[in-house]
Amino acid sequence: MLRLALKNTPSEFSIDLSEIERSGPSYMVVTLEDFRNRFGSDAAITLLLGMDAFLDLPRWHEWQKILTLANLLVINRPESGNSLPILLENLLKKHETKDESMLLTNSHGYIVRYDAGNFNISSTFIRQQFARGETQDSYLSADVLNYILKNQLYHNNSG
Repeated sequence: MLRLALKNTPSEFSIDLSEIERSGPSYMVVTLEDFRNRFGSDAAITLLLGMDAFLDLPRWHEWQKILTLANLLVINRPESGNSLPILLENLLKKHETKDESMLLTNSHGYIVRYDAGNFNISSTFIRQQFARGETQDSYLSADVLNYILKNQLYHNNSG
């Protein structure tokens, strides 16, 4: 499904299946360590997160190591508000920059918060809409929508 979603995007995007192919639990820090080993210590690696995932970051396995391996691009969401836990406020004070080019010129250690528009949409929202029988053709490409419908993903099994 991700291949279908990225089909018409610039070639700078690529899909890595290592987390899916890894046996046992898969942790982001392990994936980033693998990327760092594959691409070298100087490669600029940026992990994209929604604000909801960023807020959950302190619960991740060895989360403190993530900024030693990659930069973070955090996509703001309308419902996020401005309130952050003190732990994340301190992390932002130390690592946040407004200069987006830092993500391209530095291998790790920077956080950029990015406002991608005031779209109140998330994968959770889309799954909930499908579970209620509401097709999300305005949010998804035709290829992705057809894949979801063909494979009966996100439908409600309780009825």
